[in-house]
Amino acid sequence: MKGAPALTRARGTPVRRGDLVLVRHGRTAWNEAGLIIGWEDPPLSATGAAEAERAGQLVAAEQLRITRVYTSLARRAVATAAEVVRHLDGPQPDVIGDWRLNERHFGQLQGLDRAAAFERFGRAAVRSWKHDRDAVPPALVTTDMAHPVHDPRYRGVDPALLPGAESMANLVVRVLACWRERIAPSLEEGHDVLIVSHLHSLNAIAAELRRSGSGAAGSRARTHAIPAFAPGEPVVFRSPVTASSHRRSHVEWPSRENEARVRM
Repeated sequence: MKGAPALTRARGTPVRRGDLVLVRHGRTAWNEAGLIIGWEDPPLSATGAAEAERAGQLVAAEQLRITRVYTSLARRAVATAAEVVRHLDGPQPDVIGDWRLNERHFGQLQGLDRAAAFERFGRAAVRSWKHDRDAVPPALVTTDMAHPVHDPRYRGVDPALLPGAESMANLVVRVLACWRERIAPSLEEGHDVLIVSHLHSLNAIAAELRRSGSGAAGSRARTHAIPAFAPGEPVVFRSPVTASSHRRSHVEWPSRENEARVRM
């Protein structure tokens, strides 16, 4: 979707760093059944569609001038982003899909629930793959039709970059590459940015925001947790220039204390 206006300023006018909104996609039937999704592509359930609508209402209530939207290529994220955008006033923002915002690829665990994964691979191994930052679950081989090299959505991506499984460390590397190459420059240009993605991908971005704000945060901020990304409840990071409200949802960006869930 195109048509967002260019940001123009008079010479010498300081550029306001943009505000950032992070939204986790709405639920799917797989979420509700406790199945491991990863790069599998179930659509939003009725509950997830309602969560996406709520996210749109909450983001619209913030009255931001969102001109850039970044989303993963999973249809649950794309559909959530479309629902949020539908609620925004003004010109339609640019909507940019990037595979690097996808959820972690869980390899052969995808499609299993926890009990089935424990039975097939063993409890200790599954827990290691979940909690050990560098542990990689059993990968899909490239001849498996479920491997992303066979998915037409990734035709423009170097096949060598497409994973058959990932560790958390692998996920963080690719998500932050997208952040540094595309999203952070948009914010520095003054765009208000919406990201619609997945739990682990959003956690990686929030952790990066905490690190980048380490010099600005006071001692109280050192114990401030990364926000819990619940479906349908956006998290807003406010630019220092626009953080004029004392509501909890209006907070400066990007210091580690500047995180808050938007609630009505």
